[in-house]
Amino acid sequence: MSLTMTNPAIILPTKSIGTLLPSSPSNNQQQKLPSSSSSTMLFHSQQQPLFVTSISPEVFSKICEYLTPIDIFKLSRVCKQYRNFLCTLSPISQNIWRTSRMKFLPYTKLPPPQGMDEKKYIKMLIYDKSCEFCGNSDPRSSKLYWEFRVRCCDECLLKRTKTFEDLKEPGEIPVEVIETLPCVWIRGGAFAVPVHRYYWIDDIKSTTKEYYSLLKGKDRKNWLLKRKEHHKKYMAEVSQYYLEDQKQWNEMYKKHRDFNLNIKY
Repeated sequence: MSLTMTNPAIILPTKSIGTLLPSSPSNNQQQKLPSSSSSTMLFHSQQQPLFVTSISPEVFSKICEYLTPIDIFKLSRVCKQYRNFLCTLSPISQNIWRTSRMKFLPYTKLPPPQGMDEKKYIKMLIYDKSCEFCGNSDPRSSKLYWEFRVRCCDECLLKRTKTFEDLKEPGEIPVEVIETLPCVWIRGGAFAVPVHRYYWIDDIKSTTKEYYSLLKGKDRKNWLLKRKEHHKKYMAEVSQYYLEDQKQWNEMYKKHRDFNLNIKY
């Protein structure tokens, strides 16, 4: 697999994606180049590169070591070739995202949750804070729910979940099965009681189907034991991500407070 990039090139990481600058051309080349206003080509440009060559994935990965996660997201939108390389689950692609995250996002010490790739992990954390279902772009309206591995607004959460009471009343799902599912504890208001447990509907469907596919007796009993053990580890992992979120918030609050104090005095 090879990637195309302007050659020779210098990548300058910036708050945007960085600039792709061709090396000094000869006199003949200078005559063929467009005006100075368009000779500098940015990664996000839709124009075809003037000088194209193939580089190995290893070299491309080395270049990406100097780019922030935001830069890499922008780079992945330049063309289909970059997108296909950066947005896969291949070890090289995952390592590009991981290296950038660990270098430029020091507060994210934890790896992605089980079943989540590096790109989605970073996207949920910093790149896209809108609801992934309705697209509401107000960051205050959406929240990360590590239990379900999603970022969504309250309205979309309620559409895609059921409370413990909703599941328990019909009696179609045994309580011991419900209790093996990840859930979010939510109050009705700031000081409202009681607190309700909300379960993801897709999880409910897949788990219920799996449970009823087993024969009654020993098979279901062993399945429940494994599910309970998995649930315990899963929720312990979830709590670690919420703790890391809280540490990040505390750090940002402290920096903001110190900044205001320095201005005041």
